[in-house]
Amino acid sequence: RGFGNVVKVVVEFNKPIWKTGTAFIFSDTDIPTWWTQFPLTAFTLTGWAGGPMADRIANNSDTKLSEIALDSLSHIFEQPAAELQKQIVGLHVYNWKEYAESKGAYSYATTASEIARQTLNTPLDNTIFFAGEGLYDGQYSGTVEAALNRAKKAAQEILSVE
Repeated sequence: RGFGNVVKVVVEFNKPIWKTGTAFIFSDTDIPTWWTQFPLTAFTLTGWAGGPMADRIANNSDTKLSEIALDSLSHIFEQPAAELQKQIVGLHVYNWKEYAESKGAYSYATTASEIARQTLNTPLDNTIFFAGEGLYDGQYSGTVEAALNRAKKAAQEILSVE
């Protein structure tokens, strides 16, 4: 399996700066994908850079990533960053590459994935069982749904051991 990175930025504003009814915003900025909490009326935008785009910016500090996010929003909404900054209540950066527990954000299939998945999905002496989104063989690969489905299957395998 391959392993991908994500930089996610959550920005809370004192009021929406986007048009009512907006769900997603796509751009050509360093943080290209943003979504609102639509249909809820929360004043939060979540920014997402994944894969090679995340790899390009992930070595920056959280402070610099915050600036990159603000620059992206400034470009998208055609407002000076200083004006946007005045409307921000909170901002948090999630740089998945920097988390010691994960060192990244998601898996993806490679040409060797099937063999690796078969090997890891085979219990060791009926005492060690593996689960996780990278071991799921189905349409939800690389998602929380995949992790839950594979965990359920592993639990069923454990319960069937005599």
